[in-house]
Amino acid sequence: MLSKTFSLLGNFAAFIAAFVLACAGIGAVLPERRVPVLTSKFDWLAQHGDEYDVLFVGSSRTYHQLAPEIFDSEMAAAGHRVRSFNAGADAMFPPEDTYVLEKILASRTKPVRLVLVECNPVNLRHGIDERYTLRAVHWHDSVRTWTTFRAAFFTDNKKRTWRKRLEKAQQRWPEFSEHAGYWMERNSNIGRGHELLTEWMGTASSKDKTESGLGKRNDGLMPFSVSEVMNAEQGAVYEKELAGMRARSWRGSDGDPVSLEELRVKQRLVERAGGRMVMVIPPFVGDKIFRPKQAEGLPPLLDFTNPEKYPELFKAEHRLEISHMNNTGAQIYTRLVARELLLLLNAEKR
Repeated sequence: MLSKTFSLLGNFAAFIAAFVLACAGIGAVLPERRVPVLTSKFDWLAQHGDEYDVLFVGSSRTYHQLAPEIFDSEMAAAGHRVRSFNAGADAMFPPEDTYVLEKILASRTKPVRLVLVECNPVNLRHGIDERYTLRAVHWHDSVRTWTTFRAAFFTDNKKRTWRKRLEKAQQRWPEFSEHAGYWMERNSNIGRGHELLTEWMGTASSKDKTESGLGKRNDGLMPFSVSEVMNAEQGAVYEKELAGMRARSWRGSDGDPVSLEELRVKQRLVERAGGRMVMVIPPFVGDKIFRPKQAEGLPPLLDFTNPEKYPELFKAEHRLEISHMNNTGAQIYTRLVARELLLLLNAEKR
């Protein structure tokens, strides 16, 4: 009976080992999964990355609102000739943006000069459009999945009883379990055997079917294509939210330890690539703004969330809604980012 048990265990162990080796072998042979928007940027920068000395990284507030052509023009007018690329994407928050930044910088052979990173906390919740997609799977390597684990269960230093800790873990488990599933799918390569077969047979889908995120100028910007002006109902909602934000005096959050460490990881990546990182908070209306303290040893921060300091960014005619500006507002915002950056650089020279 004992020998039969050992035989079953040995067979099971052999099956697991064969499965792991098969998954790893498929992953080693196949190219990386092609992800809408991001793969086109990876491919472009792998070939042309050294032509750019400034990168923008962030969510839709970067992807649709920071125009490289305008930014470069403003910098050149002040005597700083640069060429920038928008590496943003819709709903790209930490730690996905760290993964993207790491891949982009790894393909360079020349030092980067400057990286403007949208300042966001680690986000465990995917939007409805991003859940259970190839985009959700692609960045869940072990490093980034470990970050989501820490963000789920170790975001505060409060003293708790074991019972309280267990209750908190039970509450956060559903959020993390989705990320664990993405990690399993990414590393198991389940279903990619068919992809490998079609690659060998020469019947794989055309790469052109992957949605491009390069934009008309191949600079990574994708301007909004929706209406330029809010209607009356949208305007009323926006003005109400803006009034509430003004009443709260733009309260911000210092952030949790995991989110702060993720910013430092980006900073180290940029510095190893020979560049400098600057954090940017885009102009949006909200009651919780992630605004790390400069005393934390983080890079300098350009904060555009103050309606009193930047009234032109919060005018209704320059907005799509509380989170985004229209194309006119985006042009104004890009010029302000360049000008505030120039003020920062000039101040440091003194």
